[in-house]
Amino acid sequence: MGNRKSVVSTAVFGDQGVGGGRAGGRGVDDDEVDHRNALPPPPDCSAFLSLIEEDDFWLDNIRIGNGSPQYTEEGQVDMSLPRDRASMKRLGRAIAGSRNLRGLCLDCLDELTSPSAVDGEGNETDDDDDDGNNNDDFLPSMIERRNLLLGGIRRNRSIRTPVIWGNDRPFGEGGIGHEILDAFQSNASNYDRFEMWRCPTEEEDVAAMEKIASFLVACRNLVEVKITSCRIGRDQLSTLLHGHAAGGGCGGLSRGLTKLDFDCNDVGIGGGCEVIANVLRDPSCALRVLSLRRNGIDDSGATMLADSLSNNDTLEELHLDDNPGISSGGIQAFSRLLCDASTINSTYHSNHTLRDLGMSSFPREVYRTLASNLLLNSSSPPPSIGGGCNGRSSDVGMRKILRNHTRLDVMSLLEWDIKLLPHVVIWFDKAKRVLSRHNDHGDPNHSDIVTMKWGAIFEFVRAMPTTWHASIFN
Repeated sequence: MGNRKSVVSTAVFGDQGVGGGRAGGRGVDDDEVDHRNALPPPPDCSAFLSLIEEDDFWLDNIRIGNGSPQYTEEGQVDMSLPRDRASMKRLGRAIAGSRNLRGLCLDCLDELTSPSAVDGEGNETDDDDDDGNNNDDFLPSMIERRNLLLGGIRRNRSIRTPVIWGNDRPFGEGGIGHEILDAFQSNASNYDRFEMWRCPTEEEDVAAMEKIASFLVACRNLVEVKITSCRIGRDQLSTLLHGHAAGGGCGGLSRGLTKLDFDCNDVGIGGGCEVIANVLRDPSCALRVLSLRRNGIDDSGATMLADSLSNNDTLEELHLDDNPGISSGGIQAFSRLLCDASTINSTYHSNHTLRDLGMSSFPREVYRTLASNLLLNSSSPPPSIGGGCNGRSSDVGMRKILRNHTRLDVMSLLEWDIKLLPHVVIWFDKAKRVLSRHNDHGDPNHSDIVTMKWGAIFEFVRAMPTTWHASIFN
């Protein structure tokens, strides 16, 4: 399915609609038969409807589209939107009563915004038969199909990941996007992920962005948000991340939000990077993964992002692939971020958390300038929940100092007097223990540490001759 792979978990069926496993659920036991490659998909939607009505334990991920019913390679169940009234009623009731459905993807926006029964002139037909009776075998109107499906979503309490895939402007005038979000919002507190793909918005669609923003704020337990290929620029970002701020760690979004994906948007156009940078500077920001692939980001935007991470100790991955505007200027900004070698203090307070910049599309010579420090950062465990540096993070800072300052500048330490000398010695002894745990290529060896320690002692004493001579005579 290419880029249209959902973030939700999986469902695979065997001979009784059971088999396989799902993320976070029970896998296939040794004494069970895995039917994932054994059975062909059902020929129509009726089999899928039956499984949904039975609330099969393994049925946790459905995509409702307008294609042929099938099991995808990822284990996701694809089914087309039913066209007769009876099946639509069954689908709505099944979704409403399901306790096992975890992911629901709506890829049927065209079906929900176009008349499903038309006459020869393109006009929607009457749903009643010749006697005026409402017949379930007749094609329901577009509005009725919409109400049956969204009504089922409103009553559901099991979904954890709502997904909306569009292909036009579902949040524009006359679009169905607002109604879909209203339906999903009835269960907002249960969601931990949200995905929206190809639902483009325009700068003038203020009401649309406010609707999306208010929905995200209502989902107070979100861990991951993925809004891709939606033409999101500065104004839309400002509305999404700040327009409904309620004290969360990412504008008004959930304090627990750890992954934000804005791939294939317009973040780099018109100052969107500044909005993102302000979020990353927020001390309460808990993001660990931020993806900004294909966003037209240039050196100026990359520098803003790098500068915003100087005091951020939570973000571990920043994916900047396929932004050809990033060149030497942006790379230098991230080099300084990861290891500012101007002074020992600057080196120690560099960023020791960021471990991935998504450099697969960058030239190899550019990658080399950052790879060693990214690898160093990767050697420390992730920060604890809630942020904050840990002991291993300080180990990374120590190793960067040893790599970039072969002779310690003691002049900045003189104000502490000779009493600081024992701490200098202890620091080098700790450095030996740290390197004994890692001993990576690029780190100094044991003899180098000894040489550096005695060199620092010599420089320290030589810089304070009065104190030194006084200590001799005393």
